[in-house]
Amino acid sequence: MLTPFPGLVLGHQFSGGAPYRSTLASTAIDAVGESVGGIGYVRLTSGPGTSRTISSSGGSISFCVPASAVVWANATTKVRVGIQAVDVGTGNEDGTWLVYGELTGGDASIAESVVVTCPMSSGSLSISDGALYAIVVEMTVKGGADSARVAYVTSASSGAALPYCTIDTGTGPARSSNAPVFCITFDDADTFGYFDECLVPFGVSTASPNPQGFSTSSAADEFATIITMPFTCVVDALYAVLTDLDSGDDGSLKLYADPLSPSPVVLATASVTGLLSGAAASSTIGGHIQPIPPTVLTRGQTYAVSYLATTSTARTLNRSTHDSAKWRRMGWLGENVTGGYRDNSTGAFIVTDTHLPAVGAYINAIDIPLTTPRTRNVRSV
Repeated sequence: MLTPFPGLVLGHQFSGGAPYRSTLASTAIDAVGESVGGIGYVRLTSGPGTSRTISSSGGSISFCVPASAVVWANATTKVRVGIQAVDVGTGNEDGTWLVYGELTGGDASIAESVVVTCPMSSGSLSISDGALYAIVVEMTVKGGADSARVAYVTSASSGAALPYCTIDTGTGPARSSNAPVFCITFDDADTFGYFDECLVPFGVSTASPNPQGFSTSSAADEFATIITMPFTCVVDALYAVLTDLDSGDDGSLKLYADPLSPSPVVLATASVTGLLSGAAASSTIGGHIQPIPPTVLTRGQTYAVSYLATTSTARTLNRSTHDSAKWRRMGWLGENVTGGYRDNSTGAFIVTDTHLPAVGAYINAIDIPLTTPRTRNVRSV
């Protein structure tokens, strides 16, 4: 039985699962004691009622360094990455490391536009799903001119309430309305920890084989979110998060069945007109939402929602970039969702496990059996 469930996003997950404007910003940590932290309730991909251990026996913490200048050359520099308890009296981390690892200057671990993964080297911590903790990156020793950066999500229209960042630029940690972007890998190497309502996939950039706009003359002119449905539902709108649209930047949103077959079947099409957009400036990102006739997507079947450029002028489609395909587990669709692309509307979509285009569908009604979930997401089919 289908139950009305309007507004749920099927596809790419930005903050909160919604396709609104969110981008990566960062803060430099270039003096002893400076730090960037994230505070929130840690959710485990193993699901409610579970707990996992992070220690030097395989545990690690990952964070993003954006495309901003860093200096990481002096072998005496130390940046500590770890977990602390939260002081509920101040809303900040309490300053005591429960488990941590260290990065050493000059070892190539920190660079521009990378995901940094720091193995734990001291301490051991068992974390239960839903427990409140602070993840902190702090410079503990500075050598030479070294300067690291830690990225977080910021938005022009809204801020983060919980989870949120703390930033220390020399006067002690202070709460910030930015949303933290961290990933815990537990000792079992198969369970991840993350904060709800944050940018789940690491990184935001343009959705083409290279990080730039695309058109009908590009190597690929159509980018898709490919979903193997873990439930049956009805969708009634398609969306794409696009930048820099203007006159002539026209395209189409398409819904396909069998996208990995030689002849994907078009189920619905909606035109995107470049002039019908408030995202005209090159720095403006906007979600384009187009209604389609209600269409049933069946559990166990594979579908794709794509954005196709239909003119030769350039435009940009946002995407998230995963350093590891396993990080898709932190999205509510889990490993059932991936990215794809093709050219000239010809042949099967080519799958890319590490990029998710910001394109998808809106659910109108849904059919989920009322059973106890095995994990927090609904990836099992």
